[in-house]
Amino acid sequence: MSRFSHLIGSSMIVVLATAALPAVAADHTVLQANKTFVDGSTPKDKLDAILKDEAAAKAATLETITVKKGDTIVFTNGDTVTHHVFTSNFNEKQEPGQSSKITFSDTGDVIVRCAIHPKMKLMVKVTD
Repeated sequence: MSRFSHLIGSSMIVVLATAALPAVAADHTVLQANKTFVDGSTPKDKLDAILKDEAAAKAATLETITVKKGDTIVFTNGDTVTHHVFTSNFNEKQEPGQSSKITFSDTGDVIVRCAIHPKMKLMVKVTD
């Protein structure tokens, strides 16, 4: 009989240690279309309208996205023009059709912009 079980008499106590499973990082997709940031899950027919019409692009503009620490956003240039995605610690030129990945390692707010099109701005809120 172990010392512990002796101390508690004939009753046995089982202690289970539980630990939270680590969160699995997720990928999110953001498209650049008609010089704006758009949710990557936008249906193709709506995306076609956004590419052709500035009013549709403005209405569909993604201004803020919330992700978890460790998540990645894939920025895909779905436009017919070059973009240049940058943050305070990321900087990459994108030709039409190219993608760039940014992984967000720290919590807080990060502004993503296009160096070529200054009106393109996306606020990324990174949470635990």
